[in-house]
Amino acid sequence: MSNPQQPGEQPIQPGASAPQPGQPAQPGQPAAYIPGQYTPQPKKSRKGLIIGLAIAAAVIIIGGAVGGLFISRAVISAAETSTPEGLAKIGAEEANKQQKLPYDVDQYTTLESITASGPKIQYTYTVHGVDPAALTEDALVSGVQPQLCSTSATKKLLDRGVVMAYRYTIEETGDRIAFQVTKSDC
Repeated sequence: MSNPQQPGEQPIQPGASAPQPGQPAQPGQPAAYIPGQYTPQPKKSRKGLIIGLAIAAAVIIIGGAVGGLFISRAVISAAETSTPEGLAKIGAEEANKQQKLPYDVDQYTTLESITASGPKIQYTYTVHGVDPAALTEDALVSGVQPQLCSTSATKKLLDRGVVMAYRYTIEETGDRIAFQVTKSDC
């Protein structure tokens, strides 16, 4: 009589012995299904997933908002778009038209404001329900910077001297993480 097996499990090969209950399978041998025996799998951390989702959602919002800048640029006077300050001002205005703020980017991230100050477009976020130890400047920069540098609309702004500035406040602790991306970062 053959041993019953769970979906996705490998059958025990003829001549191979099944591990005894409570004993691990030998290296290179598939684990056998033993009726009535359940071995829980270790839980995986969702920390990286949460941070990745928050960063990806934020960059998508940014790209869409800034993309609107280049669509409407044709109707804006050349004087306003000839300086990084003018581009930042128009970029922030266009981004604000795209979303009513504050905007819940995802269940962990709220985009609070988009403003212009000189050549900077400042994006201000509040992050909540995330392990503060997992939210580091390096993690945020490594998620945001490549997207900004590879998205056509934001790359054009960076190339023309606009600075993309980000400020994240962790709601539970009040800690802030701030960074900016410039043309030289790409």
